[in-house]
Amino acid sequence: MTDFRTVFRQMPKLSTGNHFGGRLVFDGKGYLFIALGENNQRPTAQDLDKLQGKLVRLTDQGEIPDDNPFIKESGARAEIWSYGIRNPQGMAMNPWSNALWLNEHGPRGGDEINIPQKGKNYGWPLATWGINYSGFKIPEAKGEIVAGTEQPVFTGKIRPL
Repeated sequence: MTDFRTVFRQMPKLSTGNHFGGRLVFDGKGYLFIALGENNQRPTAQDLDKLQGKLVRLTDQGEIPDDNPFIKESGARAEIWSYGIRNPQGMAMNPWSNALWLNEHGPRGGDEINIPQKGKNYGWPLATWGINYSGFKIPEAKGEIVAGTEQPVFTGKIRPL
């Protein structure tokens, strides 16, 4: 490679020191997915006018695809693919299904593996199965199940009580 150019920059620049996320994956169709943490500013994950706590989708040239879910929504960032994400730490394309998988570090007891879908809300911080590491409840949390958010599907013998 000889020429480099910036195709995306997370703005505003934040200095909170936590929950950066920051994984990049191309999906094989020419789209770049960028997973962004909420930077320890919980409510931003639900704000569609901010990029913290979001999964962003761009073309391989850094342009916003015409079919992104919030492209025509007033006040929303057109780059957003899905939202309500705390701290994404892993992301990959499933080689058998071609689905994007995203690993999210949740609060204590609240880690998730999601298959992010267009326009969906993954709940953070309103819906969570976890608690603060101190043992206290998440102040913004309304419970494990909140209308309008995607709910976990548990398989096998390991799941919350």
